[in-house]
Amino acid sequence: MAKSTMEDDRCALSEEATSQEGGTYGTYNRYSTLSLRNVYIDTAREVGFQPGPENFGYTIRAFCADTDEQAIERGRTFMWTQDHRAPGPREHNDPPGYQSREAVRLQRARPQGAFGQRLSYAQLQDIDFYVLGNPATVTRKLRQLIERLNPGYLLIYGNEGDMAHKDVMRSIELLGKEVIPALHAIKLHPYE
Repeated sequence: MAKSTMEDDRCALSEEATSQEGGTYGTYNRYSTLSLRNVYIDTAREVGFQPGPENFGYTIRAFCADTDEQAIERGRTFMWTQDHRAPGPREHNDPPGYQSREAVRLQRARPQGAFGQRLSYAQLQDIDFYVLGNPATVTRKLRQLIERLNPGYLLIYGNEGDMAHKDVMRSIELLGKEVIPALHAIKLHPYE
């Protein structure tokens, strides 16, 4: 099997999100996640292990409401982590030597200079870092993610900050009754 390359990953992800200001950054999350999946695949093969979706998972922040507008407004609390969890200079949160050389190489290879770039709430939605919407919207976005990454496990990180309990419970209800059953129809395939 041929080893995957950054160029292969870029070609596989030609889609880009465009900001309201007109800049592009859409491959930031999509590209880096596919690259990391390919690190898993390549590393597994190098040590004689057969990689597959049954050993690959993905965690995504997702919130579902009755309307897209409600989900987008309530999803703003996902930004709490960026604003509160890691105060102080960025270099204190990720000091030299904290990550492997390979992890730093992958981060620096991200398009549009995304290494260390702080994205806005709208930008994070555009790159599907936050998947927010009504059941149909969330199902569509998660389906695209699953078809692109082919993870055997999808973990949904569903609340953050001061989200109202009733809103979180409604999101869980919509995810459990409408979104997740629709995702079970997606067939995973072996990694080539």
